Amino acid sequence: MSEYDNAPKSRVTSVLQELGLVSPAEQPDGSTVSTTSVPPTIQTFSPSARLVGSCKCGRVNYSVTGAPKRIGLCHCTDCRQESGSAFTYFAVWPASAFETTGETAIHLGRQFCPQCGSRLFSANDDEAEIKLGTLKDAPTGLRPTYELWIKRREAWLSPISGAEQFDEDHVAKSASA
Repeated sequence: MSEYDNAPKSRVTSVLQELGLVSPAEQPDGSTVSTTSVPPTIQTFSPSARLVGSCKCGRVNYSVTGAPKRIGLCHCTDCRQESGSAFTYFAVWPASAFETTGETAIHLGRQFCPQCGSRLFSANDDEAEIKLGTLKDAPTGLRPTYELWIKRREAWLSPISGAEQFDEDHVAKSASA
């Protein structure tokens, strides 16, 4: 028996369960997760629905309006190193739905707060990719619809039920295909 066998379920485990990232057999306390109520893939957003987020120190704030175009997890080496975690949880909105205030610094297209170092988003003229862990309200209810670089996913993480799985990057199908 390990020191963890009788430990209470941690908040991290609870969040991983909510996201569907830990399978029932992998629960630290031996319990199972109910699969009877699976959250929607993408919440039903009104066109005026607004989500807000910020860096840790509050100097950089942002908002997105409406439904995201897509929601994903990425297990690639770049995302792991950049996030300091086993994966990055993100969603993409049209650039027109994204607003930000405060000064950011940029490294390889990724924007972060130069004061506290929080990694926040990548934005260009077409899209804004938001790190969903920086949203002010959690849990978000935003369920990933796909996972990238699953060949680098940790063995203790389960595939997200119903999410498309890609060994590496997802390549959009051409219009002529």
